[in-house]
Amino acid sequence: MFICAENGLLSIANKAPDFVEFKTLQELKDLYVYLRETKPDYDTIVIDSLSEISKIIKDNITNCGSKQMILRDRGIFSEEMMQTVRQIVNLPYHVICIVHTKEVLDDNGNIKFYDLAIETKAKNEIARYFDIIGFASIDKE
Repeated sequence: MFICAENGLLSIANKAPDFVEFKTLQELKDLYVYLRETKPDYDTIVIDSLSEISKIIKDNITNCGSKQMILRDRGIFSEEMMQTVRQIVNLPYHVICIVHTKEVLDDNGNIKFYDLAIETKAKNEIARYFDIIGFASIDKE
């Protein structure tokens, strides 16, 4: 089953996968409860994407961008993000999470490395919750 925060299933629509879309953090939390309590018959859950979940959490904190995140808010964001990841990986399924990356450039404008497109220190802690981490990209040429 795909759990989608993005409208990104077009590329696999012909496979007709089971999916649930959510737009709010509460909808995602309600979905966790449903999956834990009813245990629908799935082997694997795909979360698309942690990057979008982080935006939803940030929007909750900043009232959809109407206020800036202050230091205290950054701590709240990190804790909410980590709590969300813990809930995901504790689901009774194989779990695949998609997360977008951003390019980090050196002083010459060359790509130095790719970083998770998630704010605060949460991006540095997320990886430890997963057994396997892979990187895929599309060659634009």
